Amino acid sequence: FTQLTSFWSFASVIAGNNGVAAGAVAGALAISQVAGIAGTALPAMAGDRLAVPIALLLAIVCCIAAPALLLFHTDATTFLAAVIFFHFGWNLGHAYLLALFARLDASSHLIFMATAMQKIGIAAGPAIATVMYGRKGGDAVLLLSLVIGLIALAALTPAARRQATAPL
Repeated sequence: FTQLTSFWSFASVIAGNNGVAAGAVAGALAISQVAGIAGTALPAMAGDRLAVPIALLLAIVCCIAAPALLLFHTDATTFLAAVIFFHFGWNLGHAYLLALFARLDASSHLIFMATAMQKIGIAAGPAIATVMYGRKGGDAVLLLSLVIGLIALAALTPAARRQATAPL
């Protein structure tokens, strides 16, 4: 969630600073909401048919692709693609992340801790990004988000693999 909110809190600012018109930014953000709905609908429809490790990999790759695209080039089309990937990935990943935690701990204590950590990440992402933006600019925020996303991928992979091989 630190990765997600570090990107999300500055994505539109970065796009605007790179000459993307305010109307194009607003339109892209609105369209990305549809991708978010698709990201939420997929777990609801697929459930266990989409393996947790695969779903999490897809979600994290989408969320990492968003800042990577904007680091490469920022125009209205790239911004639209970035926020579509981002919203789809965020919503897809959230459902399967909670499923992973629920399966790893039958007592549900991990879910309680995960919810608290989620809120910490939601607060930390924009705070860290604000410092980075103030000191180094938008590219530093995008790079930070990209690195945190890669760390999240590395951190979740062992647990997702373990869950995938464990009996239900």
